[in-house]
Amino acid sequence: MNDAPFEKLDEEVGAYRGCFSLSHPVTRSFDQSLLLQSVRSVSLTESMPEQVAAVELLRSTPDYWAERDIEKLLQTRQAKWDEGERKGPVPIAVAAVLPVNPSDNPQGRSDGRILIVGDADFASNGSLIVPGHLNFLLNSFAWLSESKDLIAMRPTGREAQPLLLNALQERTIAWISILF
Repeated sequence: MNDAPFEKLDEEVGAYRGCFSLSHPVTRSFDQSLLLQSVRSVSLTESMPEQVAAVELLRSTPDYWAERDIEKLLQTRQAKWDEGERKGPVPIAVAAVLPVNPSDNPQGRSDGRILIVGDADFASNGSLIVPGHLNFLLNSFAWLSESKDLIAMRPTGREAQPLLLNALQERTIAWISILF
């Protein structure tokens, strides 16, 4: 599916604001913010094999929707819900576990794991300045490698968060500081 959840396109940013799953180790005690720009939706199939356990890790709030016409969005810079677009909450990260046969697994792993996030940029060097990104990434790696003792061992809580402004807000602050 080629869609992306947006609330309002603030000149340059379509940012994620949503909910964490409390039932999954990666996000259970997560209390930091994520800034996922132009994130894509990811969905669990309705015909999931019986032995696969899957969960939505991150969902948007109900006021978001999944934008289908990305080309039009980029041209007009106007995000608005259109007929046929999926209304929120929109899943944007999922995790799944498939049990494996111990005799087929020389490393002794108990299961196969996958975690999918609809935004590859959240793990880039430039995005890791957002405090939650690094912790979410490290929690994900710890869960994927079955190192549950490493999940959420890092200090959490509210850290200094970067102030993200769109171009209009930047100009307004510049003019206020010049005039006053």
